[in-house]
Amino acid sequence: MRIPKPDSKDPRFYMVCTLFLFLMLAQFYLGFSQTRVQVTTGVITCVLLDFVLTWATTGAIRWPLSGLISGLSLGLLLDSNTRVIPFVLAGALSICSKYVVKFKGKHFFNPTNFGLAIILLMGIGTITPGYQWGGGTTALWIGVSMGGMILFKVRRMPLIAAFVGFFMVSALLRSLFFQESATLAFGFMTGAPFQLFTFFMLTDPRTTPASSRGQILFAAATVAMDMVLRIIRVPNTLFMSLFYVDCLVAAAAILGVSFSVYQWPGVETKPIAGDVPAGLSAPTVSSR
Repeated sequence: MRIPKPDSKDPRFYMVCTLFLFLMLAQFYLGFSQTRVQVTTGVITCVLLDFVLTWATTGAIRWPLSGLISGLSLGLLLDSNTRVIPFVLAGALSICSKYVVKFKGKHFFNPTNFGLAIILLMGIGTITPGYQWGGGTTALWIGVSMGGMILFKVRRMPLIAAFVGFFMVSALLRSLFFQESATLAFGFMTGAPFQLFTFFMLTDPRTTPASSRGQILFAAATVAMDMVLRIIRVPNTLFMSLFYVDCLVAAAAILGVSFSVYQWPGVETKPIAGDVPAGLSAPTVSSR
């Protein structure tokens, strides 16, 4: 059975290359705590499940680029000491969320964030600490130089600009009224987890609005949720805030207050040849 050649303009190729570079940097230069067995197991789990479930649900044979992105992301972000099971579980949750947690053909959760959030709620893993990236300067350079290029491919500039702007306002408010030091409030933005979340997770075209107005509102909701979670001292607020906002969007859609989510990219009623990424050409489908 022949696997069709994917579109050369697919932004997922660039994302895979960038995340792979990050992972090599983390493993061979920065000395991340994740073992190579953990990382490899997570990647294999995501790739195999993505390939099998795509074929089972659409009858199409495609390159499992989305699964590879999720696996590489988990290898960078998930920390579970030396346990391998959390990587298997996070990988399975991430990929299955696209095929199982759906309503009227639409899935609402960023796959990797969904898997991470469930692992965090279960208490069997945490997010890689920022200090492992060797300081804020390294993380900031990585985020701006690599992640910024992604924005032009997935067409989510208003989302990112609004998110960063709202987050700065949130940091200012927390430092003025909630006894959080300005260094901590603003310094978090230079950390690698923030950069990876902002450029590689929040920008998922399939689970974010297509319109500029919708992207700004989505960014505002995510930052507001993050601020509330920080005030009540919930750990890993950034990733949990997106998860809870996605839960609210899904609940609203089910109740009939859809916020036009069915106009967002990602509702597939039949296989789309070439798996063309959203915003690049018609027919559209997202990169995740």
